[in-house]
Amino acid sequence: KEKLGRGPMVLLLDTSGSMQGEPLLWGAAVAIALATIAAKEKRPYTVVAFNRSVCDVLRLDKQGNLFQQDRHDPSESEAIDGGVAEMVLRIASIRAGGGTAFSRPVEYALDMEQAVTKEKADLIIVTDGGSGETGLPDPLLQRLQLAKDDGLRMYGLTVNGGSFSKQTRELCDECGDIDSDKEACGAHLPA
Repeated sequence: KEKLGRGPMVLLLDTSGSMQGEPLLWGAAVAIALATIAAKEKRPYTVVAFNRSVCDVLRLDKQGNLFQQDRHDPSESEAIDGGVAEMVLRIASIRAGGGTAFSRPVEYALDMEQAVTKEKADLIIVTDGGSGETGLPDPLLQRLQLAKDDGLRMYGLTVNGGSFSKQTRELCDECGDIDSDKEACGAHLPA
């Protein structure tokens, strides 16, 4: 039996320079797998590709329609033909570059108020941990905690032997290392 009323999924995909090669392949594989799960379960799904800023945002709605969201304003979007198949192609063509900072993509996800904070979303971050700014400022931490108190669940996945900061690990309900037999935090993502 499956739970009813599952909320949207939002994936924050690190595309910084340190993700070049195999780490980005792992991240894209997760993004594509979640796209197929979302389509099957008729759950809205958004991929936010980021490095030091938000680079690209793709969103599938419950009906499988694809939208390119404005990377500065989550309320602005443009419809794209192709649905989940086009999303998969676009995810597969994402390239890595730049530094790493978690603040902007987390803030962007929380700004997607209808899709995240109002509907008890699953927020997933895939990263190698990078050497950039992986901490979050206190006001954003408080905002994220409020969303979690209202039902948001946060998952963290590391690749390439990466790890999360203590602060990020504490925010995650569950996290793990997807390209290793060892787990970063001791839990698996639910299917």
